[in-house]
Amino acid sequence: MIIIVEHSQMGVKLVRGAYMYQEREYAAQHNFLDPVHNTASDTHAAYDAGALMLKEKGTPVVLATHNWSSIQKALDNPNAGFAQLYGMGDWMTVEVARRGVPSYKYVPYGSVQETVPFFIVVACVCILADSGSGSVFVTSCAGK
Repeated sequence: MIIIVEHSQMGVKLVRGAYMYQEREYAAQHNFLDPVHNTASDTHAAYDAGALMLKEKGTPVVLATHNWSSIQKALDNPNAGFAQLYGMGDWMTVEVARRGVPSYKYVPYGSVQETVPFFIVVACVCILADSGSGSVFVTSCAGK
Protein backbone atom coordinates (compact mmCIF):
# COMPACT_ATOMS: atom_id res chain seq x y z
CA MET A 1 0.00 0.00 0.00
CA ILE A 2 1.29 3.47 -0.86
CA ILE A 3 0.33 6.29 1.45
CA ILE A 4 0.65 9.83 0.13
CA VAL A 5 1.00 12.42 2.86
CA GLU A 6 0.12 16.01 2.05
CA HIS A 7 3.20 18.22 1.76
CA SER A 8 5.56 15.25 1.73
CA GLN A 9 8.42 14.86 -0.69
CA MET A 10 10.15 11.81 -2.02
CA GLY A 11 13.92 11.46 -1.80
CA VAL A 12 16.09 9.02 -3.75
CA LYS A 13 19.42 7.30 -3.16
CA LEU A 14 20.79 6.40 -6.58
CA VAL A 15 23.33 3.54 -6.53
CA ARG A 16 25.32 1.84 -9.25
CA GLY A 17 26.07 -1.86 -9.47
CA ALA A 18 26.37 -2.76 -5.79
CA TYR A 19 23.38 -5.10 -5.91
CA MET A 20 23.86 -6.58 -9.36
CA TYR A 21 24.18 -10.20 -8.25
CA GLN A 22 21.07 -10.04 -6.08
CA GLU A 23 19.15 -8.30 -8.89
CA ARG A 24 20.17 -10.95 -11.42
CA GLU A 25 19.25 -13.77 -9.03
CA TYR A 26 15.86 -12.20 -8.24
CA ALA A 27 15.12 -11.67 -11.94
CA ALA A 28 16.02 -15.28 -12.76
CA GLN A 29 13.85 -16.62 -9.91
CA HIS A 30 10.86 -14.58 -11.08
CA ASN A 31 11.37 -15.02 -14.82
CA PHE A 32 12.13 -11.32 -15.38
CA LEU A 33 14.56 -9.91 -17.91
CA ASP A 34 18.10 -9.40 -16.59
CA PRO A 35 18.09 -5.84 -15.19
CA VAL A 36 21.89 -5.43 -15.25
CA HIS A 37 23.62 -3.67 -18.14
CA ASN A 38 26.09 -5.64 -20.24
CA THR A 39 28.94 -3.14 -20.10
CA ALA A 40 30.34 -0.64 -17.64
CA SER A 41 29.81 2.11 -20.24
CA ASP A 42 26.10 1.27 -20.46
CA THR A 43 25.88 1.28 -16.66
CA HIS A 44 27.56 4.70 -16.44
CA ALA A 45 25.27 6.15 -19.12
CA ALA A 46 22.14 4.85 -17.37
CA TYR A 47 23.31 6.16 -13.99
CA ASP A 48 24.07 9.60 -15.39
CA ALA A 49 20.71 9.67 -17.23
CA GLY A 50 18.92 8.79 -13.98
CA ALA A 51 20.75 11.54 -12.11
CA LEU A 52 19.85 14.05 -14.84
CA MET A 53 16.17 13.00 -14.79
CA LEU A 54 16.02 13.46 -11.01
CA LYS A 55 17.66 16.89 -11.38
CA GLU A 56 15.15 17.95 -14.04
CA LYS A 57 12.25 16.88 -11.80
CA GLY A 58 13.73 18.66 -8.78
CA THR A 59 13.79 15.43 -6.77
CA PRO A 60 16.16 15.40 -3.77
CA VAL A 61 18.79 12.74 -4.36
CA VAL A 62 21.88 11.27 -2.77
CA LEU A 63 24.18 10.03 -5.51
CA ALA A 64 26.04 7.10 -4.00
CA THR A 65 28.96 6.67 -6.36
CA HIS A 66 32.73 6.38 -6.48
CA ASN A 67 32.71 7.54 -10.12
CA TRP A 68 34.24 11.02 -10.34
CA SER A 69 32.89 11.60 -13.84
CA SER A 70 29.30 11.07 -12.63
CA ILE A 71 29.90 13.34 -9.64
CA GLN A 72 31.26 16.12 -11.86
CA LYS A 73 28.23 15.89 -14.17
CA ALA A 74 25.86 16.33 -11.20
CA LEU A 75 27.68 18.94 -9.09
CA ASP A 76 25.37 21.69 -10.36
CA ASN A 77 22.25 19.91 -9.05
CA PRO A 78 21.04 21.99 -6.08
CA ASN A 79 19.02 19.03 -4.80
CA ALA A 80 21.89 16.54 -4.78
CA GLY A 81 24.19 15.24 -2.10
CA PHE A 82 26.96 12.72 -2.65
CA ALA A 83 27.99 9.63 -0.69
CA GLN A 84 30.90 7.23 -0.76
CA LEU A 85 31.70 4.19 1.30
CA TYR A 86 33.71 5.03 4.43
CA GLY A 87 37.40 4.59 3.64
CA MET A 88 36.93 4.62 -0.14
CA GLY A 89 36.91 7.59 -2.48
CA ASP A 90 37.77 9.92 0.40
CA TRP A 91 39.38 12.45 -1.93
CA MET A 92 36.05 12.72 -3.81
CA THR A 93 34.09 13.31 -0.61
CA VAL A 94 36.55 16.00 0.48
CA GLU A 95 36.50 17.71 -2.92
CA VAL A 96 32.69 17.75 -3.05
CA ALA A 97 32.48 19.08 0.53
CA ARG A 98 35.11 21.73 -0.29
CA ARG A 99 32.70 22.99 -2.96
CA GLY A 100 29.97 23.38 -0.33
CA VAL A 101 27.90 20.43 -1.55
CA PRO A 102 26.43 17.96 0.97
CA SER A 103 28.79 14.98 1.30
CA TYR A 104 28.28 11.76 3.23
CA LYS A 105 30.13 8.60 4.16
CA TYR A 106 28.19 5.39 4.68
CA VAL A 107 29.13 2.30 6.62
CA PRO A 108 27.52 -1.02 5.69
CA TYR A 109 26.91 -3.31 8.63
CA GLY A 110 26.08 -6.97 9.01
CA SER A 111 27.78 -10.30 9.28
CA VAL A 112 31.10 -11.02 7.57
CA GLN A 113 29.26 -13.25 5.08
CA GLU A 114 26.92 -10.37 4.21
CA THR A 115 29.42 -7.53 4.03
CA VAL A 116 32.61 -8.96 2.51
CA PRO A 117 31.03 -9.64 -0.92
CA PHE A 118 29.71 -6.06 -0.94
CA PHE A 119 33.17 -4.64 -0.12
CA ILE A 120 34.77 -6.75 -2.86
CA VAL A 121 32.34 -5.49 -5.49
CA VAL A 122 32.77 -1.85 -4.41
CA ALA A 123 36.56 -2.21 -4.39
CA CYS A 124 36.46 -3.66 -7.91
CA VAL A 125 34.23 -0.85 -9.12
CA CYS A 126 36.64 1.70 -7.66
CA ILE A 127 39.64 0.02 -9.27
CA LEU A 128 37.88 -0.05 -12.64
CA ALA A 129 36.77 3.57 -12.29
CA ASP A 130 40.34 4.62 -11.49
CA SER A 131 41.66 2.69 -14.48
CA GLY A 132 39.35 4.60 -16.80
CA SER A 133 38.46 1.37 -18.55
CA GLY A 134 34.95 1.09 -19.91
CA SER A 135 35.57 -2.30 -21.46
CA VAL A 136 36.30 -4.30 -18.30
CA PHE A 137 33.16 -5.24 -16.40
CA VAL A 138 32.85 -5.86 -12.67
CA THR A 139 32.26 -9.60 -13.07
CA SER A 140 35.85 -9.98 -14.30
CA CYS A 141 37.05 -8.59 -10.97
CA ALA A 142 34.47 -10.04 -8.58
CA GLY A 143 34.78 -13.53 -10.01
CA LYS A 144 31.17 -14.48 -9.38
